[in-house]
Amino acid sequence: MVVQSIGESEVLAWSSTIRREFIPASQPSTSPSDDSDRLGIVLKLVQRQTEQISVLILQNKQLEERLLAAEDKLHTPSGTTT
Repeated sequence: MVVQSIGESEVLAWSSTIRREFIPASQPSTSPSDDSDRLGIVLKLVQRQTEQISVLILQNKQLEERLLAAEDKLHTPSGTTT
């Protein structure tokens, strides 16, 4: 399985984008369709950010497994001669 590489800066950028969606605009929305459009955009952004967070969690788990495997190799004698 190929894992996407997502950096902290990209996650922060998405967080900032979502935060801006919740800040009231200078012109208040009076139309219900504007509100639903805005909610749809926010929902898509939240879903994308959730996917990115899931990928980061998976990457951290894989990194931990690799580190544990490397530590095991360091602590295991490479060859025993008697």
